[in-house]
Amino acid sequence: MSKIAIIYVSRHHGNTERLLSEAAAGMDIELIPLSILGERDLCVYEAVGLASGIYGFELDQGLTGFALGGAALPKKLFVIYTSGMGRDSFGTSFIKKLEASGHEVLGHYQCKGFDTFGPFKLIGGLAKGHPDQADIEGCRSFLCGILSQAKTGTKEKRINNVIFDVDGTLWDSSEIVASSWTRAIRENTDLDISYTAQFLKDRAFGRTMEEIGRVLLPNCTDEERKQLAKLCFEYEDRDILVEKAYIYEGVYESLKVLRELGYELFIVSNCQKGYVEVCMDQCGITGLIKDHLCYGDTLAEKDVTIRQLMDKNSIDASEAIYVGDTAGDQNASKKAGIPFIHAAYGFGKAEAPEYVISDIRELPGLLEEINGGKR
Repeated sequence: MSKIAIIYVSRHHGNTERLLSEAAAGMDIELIPLSILGERDLCVYEAVGLASGIYGFELDQGLTGFALGGAALPKKLFVIYTSGMGRDSFGTSFIKKLEASGHEVLGHYQCKGFDTFGPFKLIGGLAKGHPDQADIEGCRSFLCGILSQAKTGTKEKRINNVIFDVDGTLWDSSEIVASSWTRAIRENTDLDISYTAQFLKDRAFGRTMEEIGRVLLPNCTDEERKQLAKLCFEYEDRDILVEKAYIYEGVYESLKVLRELGYELFIVSNCQKGYVEVCMDQCGITGLIKDHLCYGDTLAEKDVTIRQLMDKNSIDASEAIYVGDTAGDQNASKKAGIPFIHAAYGFGKAEAPEYVISDIRELPGLLEEINGGKR
């Protein structure tokens, strides 16, 4: 019998059913439509997923009514949903109700799904082509994390692997990057554009290279953005090596302490190829980091890149944690199936993160507290 099952409802275009069937292909997961569930005993599974499209800004009422109406379910649950608008917040209320009823919600995954409901039909629908391959790979990555948690139990093993974000977590290169990007644009185009460090913190850092291109050069074609973004990154890497970015105080010392305590350290970032290496060199931490991956390596969303790094290094989800400074980092951690530490001293905010540090020097003590002294 499978370790986990997913009870689902998929109406209209079958977005959720297609997402699940393709993402879970070949995995030890049983997919069960709510309509044929019957009297099946769900407590024999170590975890159960609840999945549906979003209808009227919430998950299917039949599914939520089933889950919250006294059905016999295992303690560990997770949630998956698709919607035309792709809003993460659509599942928040349901997840909070599950937790209030005593369940442990291992995580949730959401993505866009083709939607022609009501007025959306008049404009040809929303989110055409979704779920796409990236959505499916993201869901598969999420399910890998859920399987690991269901198999081992998140709290039964010691967290030995710490994965770090870069910008806003280990250092702040925003002043140098703003200057180098502005110079790259002005020296190579007729565009009258300049950037500030605050603009980059608010609008650019943490995004993929394609997303950054759309933010920085909204009036350019995709090909123009691609070429200019590449040029900006080249200027950036050269300037950082010469001018030295601001490294948060205590980074080297804290990572050194973590290595002495037996933790393996990694980096996953949404940056271009070469940037992580520059960061490690400037921070003096190259010898402390076991491995790293970035968007430039995988061309995938951050949660997928996290899972690829974990798979490459044979890291179980129950033994890993991600440290980042933005809501995007938090969402990527959830999708990858690992807990999240919010670096509150960085660029962004997070919604009710599991753990928070206001200084990176707090990290070794927090991890030892989380592990409860387990060796």
